[in-house]
Amino acid sequence: MNKIIFPLGILSGLVLLSAVIGPALILEDAQTGAENLGYGIMLLASAGAVVAMILISRKYPETKFGQLVKAGVLTAAIGVGIFFIGNIVFYTIIEPDYLVKANEKFVVENLAKISDETQKAAYSERMENQKATYTNPFIYSGIMSVTMFMICLMPVAVCGYALFRIGNLRKNKSKK
Repeated sequence: MNKIIFPLGILSGLVLLSAVIGPALILEDAQTGAENLGYGIMLLASAGAVVAMILISRKYPETKFGQLVKAGVLTAAIGVGIFFIGNIVFYTIIEPDYLVKANEKFVVENLAKISDETQKAAYSERMENQKATYTNPFIYSGIMSVTMFMICLMPVAVCGYALFRIGNLRKNKSKK
C-alpha cells in the first residue's frame, strides 16, 4: 500500500503547491488569481487521497473500511505536509513581501467599502493589531494547510465508505 500512498501523496502536494504558488509567480495580481483558484484547490486537496483509495481497493480487494480511510488520510497528510513546506519556502525565501502586500490590498479594499469614518478608524486599528498574525508565513501556511487537510477528510470518509460497500457487493456477487 505504501507504494501507492507515498507517490500519490507527494504528487498531490506538488500539484497543490503549484496551484497556489503558480499564480503568484505568473500573474501580476497574484492575490486575485489565487482567490479564483480557491475552489479548484479544494478539490485538488482531496484528489490524491481519493485516487490512492481507489487504487488500493482495486489492488487489495479485501481492504477494510478503516484501512482505506487510513490510507486516504495518510496520503492527504503527505500532500498537505509538502504544501506546508512549499508555502514556507515561498513566503520566506522566494517572495518574502507577498503576505504584507496581500494584507495591505485586503485592508485597502475593505476600507473602501466602509463609509463611516469612525468605523474606518476602528477597522484600521483592528487590522493593524492583527497584521503580525496575518503576515507571519508560519501561521498563514499553517492555517492554509490545516484547512486543506480538513477539507480532505470528508471526501476521504465518503470515498472510503463507498469503496468498502462496492467491495462487499462484489464479494457477495462472486459467492453466488
